[in-house]
Amino acid sequence: GDEVVRKTFRRLLERSVTKTLSEPTIREEALRIYLLTYSSYAELLSMNKLSTFFSLSKDHIKNIVETMRSERLHSLL
Repeated sequence: GDEVVRKTFRRLLERSVTKTLSEPTIREEALRIYLLTYSSYAELLSMNKLSTFFSLSKDHIKNIVETMRSERLHSLL
């Protein structure tokens, strides 16, 4: 489960899947996919772990999460 996803994201980050996306963009998209996949376990996801795992600052992660929540809210209206 979780370990397979973690290894998959690591491989995605290590390989240059596409040269048009910068590494930070790939990490951001990987974070979004991870959050969508494990949204039911949101209370278990700590900012420290996400920051370390995706090599993004806590503020950056917070902004991504807030954007995702806002997009979800707008789609429900």
